[in-house]
Amino acid sequence: MPPRLVQYGPGESWDANGPAPALFQKYANALVRYIAKKSFDGGASSVIFEVSNEADIADSAPENWSDTNPSAYTLKPLGSWGRWLWWMDPAKYVLNQWPPLQSHTMSNAEDPTLSYPYQLDARRLPRQLLSVQKVFSQAIVNIRNELAANQSYNGKTLEMAGPALVGLSFNYYPAEKLPTLEEVFLDQTFNPLADTYLAKFNARLDRFSFHYYGSTDGTGGFAFFDNLVDKAKAKLDALKMNNANMPDVKLFLSEWGPTAYEATDVNYSHKGAAWTAAFLSEAVKKKISMGSYLIIGDGQGDPNITPFLGQASLLHKVPHGDSPADYYPKPVANLFKMYNKMSGQRVQAALTGGAGSHLNAFATWDGANSTANIMVYNYDPTRVFGNNISTETPEGISLEVDNLPFSDGSTVTIERYLIDANTSNLAKFYSDPTHPDPNLQRILLQRTINGGKLVLTGDALGLGVVLYRILPPTVVP
Repeated sequence: MPPRLVQYGPGESWDANGPAPALFQKYANALVRYIAKKSFDGGASSVIFEVSNEADIADSAPENWSDTNPSAYTLKPLGSWGRWLWWMDPAKYVLNQWPPLQSHTMSNAEDPTLSYPYQLDARRLPRQLLSVQKVFSQAIVNIRNELAANQSYNGKTLEMAGPALVGLSFNYYPAEKLPTLEEVFLDQTFNPLADTYLAKFNARLDRFSFHYYGSTDGTGGFAFFDNLVDKAKAKLDALKMNNANMPDVKLFLSEWGPTAYEATDVNYSHKGAAWTAAFLSEAVKKKISMGSYLIIGDGQGDPNITPFLGQASLLHKVPHGDSPADYYPKPVANLFKMYNKMSGQRVQAALTGGAGSHLNAFATWDGANSTANIMVYNYDPTRVFGNNISTETPEGISLEVDNLPFSDGSTVTIERYLIDANTSNLAKFYSDPTHPDPNLQRILLQRTINGGKLVLTGDALGLGVVLYRILPPTVVP
């Protein structure tokens, strides 16, 4: 909650004709304007706003919670770094009630006899997230119109995203024959006849955002992810049929990573890279427009707090007191370096693996530079999230690349980049006393073209990722 608004109390208690609503809108306008101009003036072409983060689980219980002494329950203070559910007025629910009476529908979301809104309570939407979202959505419209008059911002985009939930309601609401919180959010945002509130929360939304970690599905592949995406798409399609003015809302994975559990090595070992390669192929298939990996570095700001090695970050920070810190790439960062080398357009990559194979592939062809890029990954969820610790036998790889525009008999160089249990792996750097380099490792191979075809045999890959870059005969790195 903005500090200047604390004096007026929770948002629900504001007098509609008093100073607080106008002051909050003015604050939202100023914040959006500042961030948009600062970003655009610094070279950014697009700015996307999210104004809520995991509201389905934030402030999941009152302070001093226990199931034996509800009289001790309290709330964090309003203001910066205080109460997440700051819009909701505690005078309109029973804080010290246990067992709790909760709401899973809009129809009783205003009932003052219900308890504190524990995680997954449906009141978190109309009485927190949607109320704040609408103010900032209007701010986006206001500043978008304001900046349209400035030619230096031509072509720049300013967008609104939400709700950035974790999808937890998918585990419970369908069993009660109820729509998930994500579906209710979309209905309240776009449906002028939405349950209970009608058009009260109708607002502009450009991207449907959500969070996802591989540990949510675990050994189950991507079933949870696919179901969430499919339900969101179906809801958007249904709403669009009845609302000609509704924008084409894109899917935005605004926070993701291999695992939310930081006590494992998944996020800093080859396991995370293998999962990420498999997941990104799935995300492309499900038409996710864009995404944001959790965080760049795992340093926590406070020098007295040890960096979180197990966090889903791209870099691991190693502090050295007052001297500059070192930063080591985690395997997922090395994987992104691989993707960054895959220029050109996607082309077909067919596999002929046998039963039980965990191999898959992704390939591109860069016609401008006559370069073929073939990524092969081995992802076995039982070795990443399960209890499979049996000795692994790497799977053999025979690579055949057809229709290469190179002369028969010409020699080409292949850049081979590898992430596996022993290579380009921060976990190996720490576990092996020789400390092998955790940066992305490359070796060079050479092969001869025969009939426009390149054949590479004798390679193998366990859990991990390998990238082959086939360079034209005239290029030798």
